Order: sequence, then C-alpha cells, then structure tokens
Amino acid sequence: MTETPMSNSFFSRAGRVLRNVPRAFGAVFLVSVGTSFYYQYKAFKEYITLPAAFYLDLDLEQQALVERSSNNPLALLTSGIRQLELHNLLQVLHTAKTDERVRGLLAVLGDRQNFGGLAQLQELRNALLDFRFHAKGRAPIYAYSNAFGEGGMNGTGVYYLASAADKVFMPPTSMMSLLGFENTQVFLKDLLDRLKVEPEVHRREEYKAALAPLTGTGFDPAHRENLTSLLQTLYNQVVGDIAAARRLTTSAVEAAISAAPLLPSMATNMGLLDGLLYRDQVEDLLLEQLPAEMLRTFQLQQQKQPQVMARGAAEQLSAQLKGPRVSLQRYAVATQINTQWSAMFGDSSSNSSSSTTSC
Repeated sequence: MTETPMSNSFFSRAGRVLRNVPRAFGAVFLVSVGTSFYYQYKAFKEYITLPAAFYLDLDLEQQALVERSSNNPLALLTSGIRQLELHNLLQVLHTAKTDERVRGLLAVLGDRQNFGGLAQLQELRNALLDFRFHAKGRAPIYAYSNAFGEGGMNGTGVYYLASAADKVFMPPTSMMSLLGFENTQVFLKDLLDRLKVEPEVHRREEYKAALAPLTGTGFDPAHRENLTSLLQTLYNQVVGDIAAARRLTTSAVEAAISAAPLLPSMATNMGLLDGLLYRDQVEDLLLEQLPAEMLRTFQLQQQKQPQVMARGAAEQLSAQLKGPRVSLQRYAVATQINTQWSAMFGDSSSNSSSSTTSC
C-alpha cells in the first residue's frame, strides 16, 4: 500500500515536534533555574542590606554559648537549640559598638545551662560592658529574661550577665532566684568498697583533694575549707560587679540573695530590675531610639501589615528584613560580605563598618 501525501505531511510534522521537545524542556529548565537564581539573589541581597538605623537582637534563649561548636549530629539533636561560638559573638559586639547605625541591643537571656562556665559569662559580660561604654547615648543595652531562675533553678549567673545592661526587665508573672554559689560532689568510696575495689591514691597534702571522691564518704575539713574559700571568692566578685553595675551597695545585693526567691515587684523595689515588661514591650522601648523619620516609616509599615500578610511568605519576609530589628547572625553576615565586596571592588559606599565573622 502506498502512503498518501497527507500521511507523509502528518508524520513529517510529528517528527519535527518530537525533535523540538528536548529543546522545549531545555528552555523551560533554563528559565526555571534562572528565575530561581534571580529570586534567591534578590532575597540574599535584601538580607545583607541593613536598614539605615536598627537595633540588634541577641537571642540567647534559643542558643547555647560554646567555645567551639560541635559537628556531632547526635549532640545537635539532643540539645534542641543552636550553638553560638563565643569568639564569634565577641567579634560581632566589637564591630557593632562603633557602628552608628546600631541604635540599641536587646539581649534575650535563657536558662543558666545555655552559658557554659562562669569564665564564659564574665568574658561575654565584659564585652557587653565595652559595647555599653562605646555606644553610650546612642545604643542602650536592654536585657530581658522570662525568669532569672525558676522552679528551683539558680538565676545568679544569668542575672550577673544581665547586670551589664543599661536596663533589665522581666515579666510581672515571673520569679527571680539569686541563690549564690554552691558545690556538690558525689563520693564513691562506699560503692567501691561494695565492689571490693581499692583505688591507689597518693595525696601529698591535705588540700590536694582532686581524688577525694574516691577515698572519702564526704567533705573532710581541709576539702571543705578549700571549696568554701573558692566559692566565697567567686561570690564576692559577682556581688561586687552586680553592685557596681546596678549602683547598689554590696550589702543590698547580698540582702537580695538572702531573701531569694523574689517576686518581680520585690526585685524592682530592691533595685535589681528597671521594670516589669514583656518582650514586645521592651522592643517598643528600643524603637524609641530610632530616628523620628525611620520610626514613622516603620509605623506605616505596621499599618500595612494585614495587606502584607495576605500577599504571601515572600512579601512578609521582605517586610521583616526592612524592619528595625536585625539579628546578630544577620548583622555578622552582612558586615562580613559587604566588607569583602568593598575590598574587592573598592566600593566605599558599602554599608559596613568593619570586618567580622559569622555567628
């Protein structure tokens, strides 16, 4: 059977269409990739473009302060919170203290276990005091915590850090428990005796008590004296620093510790707090540090918030990035990248002040 001209024409057109399908898919793929890249670049550009004036948000409620972050996935899963390296945080504070765009710092503090040892607390506290000194009159530090020790927890360390701020706030329904310092040890001698294990310990002097938990059933006089002296030294230092920062006498701070736990109203009357506010109210106080023109602009954005919410997630994110609150992580990334761009392209108009590293 011979093919008709019509059938030849049909198969010819079908062949051309099939041959063009890969090209069409390729074109769609390129357009899709290009569009995705454009919106990612646009979002990243908005992320690193900081407002002309803003306040920094240091959220230590959902982050754990560490000397070096862990790459162990099991550790990250069990902790439930992100890790923030101390030296990165100190570098960001060092950069921000002379940045004229920074008009305030909100330090949101969490539980005591988020801050490591007392040495880390002191190092961060000194950095906050240094920021406070250089940014005086321009960028006050407001510290906020839902509770300074609650449910039997000791809030002395967290409040010690908070006392470096210009003002300290907590909610009116919370509790302040400044309980001082204590030391607890587990003595294993009875357990080792039951297991018929005899440790070989050579103790040079009575105050060398590092291995005392293996040889005793409790604190001997020299061991107790040693630890008591250490705790008293730390206690005196912390009480003196709090008193100096809060412009109180050491006797007043010690009286507050002796009377703990304190209701928020009692803590305020004793000079430990500057007000009983919730976090959003403290943020409103920081907004007052912004220039009047920027504050009016932000208020207009707030009035348009219902319209922005209806437009979708992208518009909401864009509106947040243009707002007055900048996280410390965003500030670190923005200043670092803008500084690198300035060094590479000689752009002196870049909105960065100095180099830092990402938190």
